[in-house]
Amino acid sequence: MTEPADAEFYRLLRLIWKDANLSFGQVHCKTGIARSQIHALIMKERKRIPRSRSQVQALIEACDPSADEAAAVLALWDHLRHLQRRGE
Repeated sequence: MTEPADAEFYRLLRLIWKDANLSFGQVHCKTGIARSQIHALIMKERKRIPRSRSQVQALIEACDPSADEAAAVLALWDHLRHLQRRGE
Protein backbone atom coordinates (compact mmCIF):
# COMPACT_ATOMS: atom_id res chain seq x y z
CA MET A 1 0.00 0.00 0.00
CA THR A 2 1.23 3.48 -0.82
CA GLU A 3 -1.41 5.63 0.94
CA PRO A 4 0.97 7.08 3.58
CA ALA A 5 3.54 7.88 0.91
CA ASP A 6 0.83 9.36 -1.32
CA ALA A 7 -0.27 11.58 1.56
CA GLU A 8 3.33 12.64 2.12
CA PHE A 9 3.70 13.50 -1.58
CA TYR A 10 0.63 15.76 -1.47
CA ARG A 11 1.70 17.28 1.85
CA LEU A 12 5.09 18.22 0.40
CA LEU A 13 3.59 19.54 -2.83
CA ARG A 14 1.10 21.73 -0.95
CA LEU A 15 3.85 22.97 1.37
CA ILE A 16 6.00 24.05 -1.59
CA TRP A 17 3.00 25.81 -3.14
CA LYS A 18 2.03 27.56 0.11
CA ASP A 19 5.62 28.67 0.76
CA ALA A 20 5.73 30.22 -2.71
CA ASN A 21 2.61 32.27 -1.88
CA LEU A 22 1.32 31.95 -5.45
CA SER A 23 -2.29 31.92 -6.61
CA PHE A 24 -3.59 29.34 -9.04
CA GLY A 25 -3.57 32.09 -11.68
CA GLN A 26 0.06 32.91 -11.05
CA VAL A 27 1.06 29.25 -11.32
CA HIS A 28 -0.99 29.03 -14.53
CA CYS A 29 0.88 32.00 -16.01
CA LYS A 30 4.23 30.44 -15.13
CA THR A 31 3.40 26.91 -16.32
CA GLY A 32 0.54 27.05 -18.82
CA ILE A 33 -1.26 24.38 -16.79
CA ALA A 34 -5.00 25.03 -16.51
CA ARG A 35 -6.11 26.47 -13.18
CA SER A 36 -8.49 23.56 -12.62
CA GLN A 37 -5.63 21.10 -13.12
CA ILE A 38 -3.43 23.05 -10.71
CA HIS A 39 -6.24 22.91 -8.17
CA ALA A 40 -6.55 19.16 -8.70
CA LEU A 41 -2.79 18.70 -8.32
CA ILE A 42 -2.59 20.68 -5.10
CA MET A 43 -5.89 20.71 -3.28
CA LYS A 44 -7.95 17.64 -4.03
CA GLU A 45 -7.72 14.57 -1.91
CA ARG A 46 -6.77 12.09 -4.59
CA LYS A 47 -6.47 8.36 -4.40
CA ARG A 48 -3.52 8.27 -6.79
CA ILE A 49 -0.61 10.51 -7.56
CA PRO A 50 -0.73 12.55 -10.79
CA ARG A 51 0.25 10.63 -13.92
CA SER A 52 2.19 13.45 -15.53
CA ARG A 53 5.67 13.99 -14.10
CA SER A 54 6.10 17.01 -16.35
CA GLN A 55 3.10 18.75 -14.74
CA VAL A 56 4.39 18.00 -11.25
CA GLN A 57 7.84 19.27 -12.23
CA ALA A 58 6.44 22.42 -13.83
CA LEU A 59 4.37 23.16 -10.74
CA ILE A 60 7.37 22.67 -8.49
CA GLU A 61 9.61 24.84 -10.68
CA ALA A 62 6.99 27.62 -10.73
CA CYS A 63 7.06 27.65 -6.93
CA ASP A 64 10.88 27.91 -6.88
CA PRO A 65 11.64 25.76 -3.83
CA SER A 66 15.15 24.81 -2.80
CA ALA A 67 16.84 22.28 -5.02
CA ASP A 68 16.67 19.72 -2.18
CA GLU A 69 12.91 20.21 -1.71
CA ALA A 70 12.24 19.90 -5.43
CA ALA A 71 14.41 16.81 -5.72
CA ALA A 72 12.72 15.18 -2.73
CA VAL A 73 9.21 15.63 -4.13
CA LEU A 74 10.19 14.42 -7.59
CA ALA A 75 12.05 11.43 -6.16
CA LEU A 76 8.97 10.52 -4.13
CA TRP A 77 6.78 10.89 -7.23
CA ASP A 78 9.17 8.63 -9.20
CA HIS A 79 9.08 6.01 -6.45
CA LEU A 80 5.28 6.08 -6.13
CA ARG A 81 4.79 5.96 -9.89
CA HIS A 82 7.11 2.95 -10.07
CA LEU A 83 5.02 1.20 -7.40
CA GLN A 84 1.80 2.04 -9.27
CA ARG A 85 3.14 0.56 -12.47
CA ARG A 86 4.03 -2.62 -10.62
CA GLY A 87 0.53 -2.72 -9.16
CA GLU A 88 1.54 -2.23 -5.55
